[in-house]
Amino acid sequence: MVPLLIILYFLIRLPNLTLLPIFTDETNYLDWGWRATHAPGHLWYSLYDAKPPLVMWFFGLSQSLISDPLLAGRLVSVLFGALTLLGIYFLGKKLFSPSVGLWAPIFYSLSPIFHLYDRQALMESALAAVFVWLIYFVDHPVISGLLLGLGLLIKPTALLFFAPFLLIRTLSLLKSKNFGTSVLHFLLSIFIAFLVTLPMLIQPIWQKNSHLTGQYLQFPSPVVFTNFQTSADILFWFLTPPIFILALIGLFKFRRTHWPLIVWVFLPLFIQVLTGKFLIHRYLAPFLPPLLLFAASVIRRPFTFTITLTIPVFLVLLQTVDPISYFRLMARFTPNSYLGGYVTAEASGYNIRLALDYFSQLAKDQKLTLGIGLFSGNPEAALLVYFRDHPTITVSYLDAQLFTQDLTPYSCFSYPQPLYLATRDPHAAGLAKFMEPVTTFTHPYGDSKIYVFRPKTNCTDKSLDLGLTLKP
Repeated sequence: MVPLLIILYFLIRLPNLTLLPIFTDETNYLDWGWRATHAPGHLWYSLYDAKPPLVMWFFGLSQSLISDPLLAGRLVSVLFGALTLLGIYFLGKKLFSPSVGLWAPIFYSLSPIFHLYDRQALMESALAAVFVWLIYFVDHPVISGLLLGLGLLIKPTALLFFAPFLLIRTLSLLKSKNFGTSVLHFLLSIFIAFLVTLPMLIQPIWQKNSHLTGQYLQFPSPVVFTNFQTSADILFWFLTPPIFILALIGLFKFRRTHWPLIVWVFLPLFIQVLTGKFLIHRYLAPFLPPLLLFAASVIRRPFTFTITLTIPVFLVLLQTVDPISYFRLMARFTPNSYLGGYVTAEASGYNIRLALDYFSQLAKDQKLTLGIGLFSGNPEAALLVYFRDHPTITVSYLDAQLFTQDLTPYSCFSYPQPLYLATRDPHAAGLAKFMEPVTTFTHPYGDSKIYVFRPKTNCTDKSLDLGLTLKP
C-alpha cells in the first residue's frame, strides 16, 4: 500500500511544478543555497538574514543537478512532502488503525494548503516532515533529539516544537515507574538537539543577527482576536470544509484517548495566536498534517471518503492547472487567500518571465552584462538565480550604494560590452544620471514594474570606467 500512496502523491504533486512563477522568498532561498554550496566560505550565508541554512543547502545542491533553478528547488520540497506523507501513514497506523493510515495520506495529497507548500522552494514542507516524525518518535530519546535539532536548522519556527514536546514528556515523566531512566532519556533528547544546532549557534553571524527571528512576534500580541479568526478561517478553507468538519468530529470523538496528539497540533497554534503580529497560512501549515488523522478516523465507508474528497480534488486540480484562478476563487471566500503574494503583488513572479525572455533574446547573438539593484527578492534576485550560469549573460550588482568613490564629477559610464540595469527602482538604483530607460515590464496582474536601463549613449561628459568596478 505504501508504494501506491507514494506513486499517487507524486502523480498529484509533480505536474506543472513551475507553472506558478517564482515567489520572492524562493528567489532568496535559491540564491542563498547556491552561494552556501558553491562559494567557499559562504556555508552559513543565510544567517545574515537569520535564516537557518539546512534546506537551502539542499536547494544549492539540487541546482548543481538540475539546470532550471526553480524546478530544482521545488523538487526538494516535493521530496520532503513525501516524507511527511510517510510519517502520516505510519502515525495513523500507530495511533489509530490501518484504515486511518490509508485515508489520512490521501487527504494529505489532496489538501490545497499542503499541495501549495510541497510545491514551493520554501521551508514549510521540510518543517512539516520533521514535525510529523517527531510525534512518531517522541519516546525515542536519540531520534527525537535529532529531529528537534534538525527542525531548528530548518527554521526558527521549530522552537514551537519544544512546547508540546516538553509538556508531553514532562507528563510522561510524572507517570513513569522508572523515573530516573525517563529523566535521563529526556535530558538526552535536549542534549542531542543542542549538539545538532551547535555548529549554527557558534557562528558569529548568527550571534549578531539571531534577534531578527523575533521581529514578527510580540507577547501578548496586539491582534490576538484577529489571529484567532485568521487561524480558524485558514483551517476551514485550506484544509477544505469537508476535511475540517471531519477533523472536528474526530477531535471530539478522541479528545480523551488521543489528547497528546491534540496537544501536538494546537499548542503551537495557540502560541502563534498569542504572539504573532500577524498570521498567514504559511505559518500554520507545518503543524496541520496531524489533523488529517482525526478527519480520517471518522471515515467508515468509501462513499463518505469519496464525497469528502470532491472539493479538495477540485481545488488541487485548479491550483495545478490554473493557479491564478485558484487564488482568485479562494479570495472570494476568504481574506487569507494570499492572492497578493502569489498573483498581484511584486512578490509574485509574473513579470519576471517577461524580463527573462527579453534578456535571453538580447543575449542570443552577443555577450552582455546585466546589472541588478542591491535588493533581495523579486525581481533582482530572480534574475540572478536564473541567469547565474547563462553562457552569454553575466549578472552583477550595479547600485549607487556600492561605489566608494565620489560620483559627482562623472556623468557617463563606459563599459567594454553591452550593459543593462534591471531593477524595481524607477531611479535606476541611485544611478539615474548615468542611465537612460530602455523598457519597462509591468506586472500583468498588478501595478509593480521592472525598469530596464542602459548607460546613456552618445554621452560626451566625463566618464567613469566600469571595467574594473563592475564584477559578478
